[in-house]
Amino acid sequence: MRAVFYLPAVVPSVCLAVVWKWLYNPNFGLFNTIITRLGGPEVNFLGDPNVAIYAVMVIVITWTLGMPIVLYTAALGGIPETVLEAAEIDGAGEWKKFWKITWPLLKPTTLYILVTVTIGTMQVVEAVLLTTGGGPYYASNTMLLMIYTEAFKLNHFGYASAIGNVMFIIIFIISLIQFKFLSADVEY
Repeated sequence: MRAVFYLPAVVPSVCLAVVWKWLYNPNFGLFNTIITRLGGPEVNFLGDPNVAIYAVMVIVITWTLGMPIVLYTAALGGIPETVLEAAEIDGAGEWKKFWKITWPLLKPTTLYILVTVTIGTMQVVEAVLLTTGGGPYYASNTMLLMIYTEAFKLNHFGYASAIGNVMFIIIFIISLIQFKFLSADVEY
């Protein structure tokens, strides 16, 4: 089961974007086929400005979900059963065992996952470029796609560099906040 969830993480993002573009196709895509067979109207997932960003978000979630699942599974397997048994003998219920033992022991893993997934999702460009191109009407544009467009299509390297610096500052601030709230009482 872990392999099923982790598979999108190891498949190249270009391949995933092409598969999702086919799934979202308004004429013969799998999702529209299911929707129309159930009696609903066709949805232009990648062409509707109100839907496109959510369609891209689903793509990004599918390929970023595998790593956290594998890491949490490994971290949960690393929690000593003796500690949980001792808490149970002392009268701790499931909820108390989770908040007092399991969650504190998972904090380093949670911190790592939050920081890496935040950085990774802020750097999404392949899914957007290959499915919507940032459109329609810039509805699914990302900062990294803006950097790519400004630098390599419009030759505005200074502006692209400024966007990159702003993106760095945003990621840095978010990471600092995550470290502040999750690493305060972590023992390594």
